[in-house]
Amino acid sequence: MKNRIIAKNRQLDALVQSLLDDMAGFSAGQLNRKPADGGWSAMQTAHHLLLAEEGSLKYLHKKLSAPAVFKRVGLSETWRSILLQLSLISPIKFKSPAAANPEILPDNTSLDELRERWLGVREAWGQFFDQLPDELFDKAVYRHPRAGR
Repeated sequence: MKNRIIAKNRQLDALVQSLLDDMAGFSAGQLNRKPADGGWSAMQTAHHLLLAEEGSLKYLHKKLSAPAVFKRVGLSETWRSILLQLSLISPIKFKSPAAANPEILPDNTSLDELRERWLGVREAWGQFFDQLPDELFDKAVYRHPRAGR
């Protein structure tokens, strides 16, 4: 389980790097321009992903800082994970959690700032997984805002 999760994390590292490289082909004005329908700019969307990763990592550090007994992942957790994955690929739009309100997303930011911060978070995830005890990799520790544990 640990090796599979670490491999998936490395794949995510590569995807983030690829996204940042693709974004480098656009000007700051293009990246920070909001669409006509009032949605988030490309930079705000990327910043939202960064904040989700930062928040998840902080949550796990906090959760694991105090001794606790975590339940082993079972059928219900697997089912909720599948439903979450299906909802993410469906064409139906879902409202982002309250913590991701537009007020915390910057209206204008630089790609260099985003890159530095996001790559730092990706490195922190790698260190987290490397140091996580093997016996916690099959436990329901993380609670997703929509899908639960």
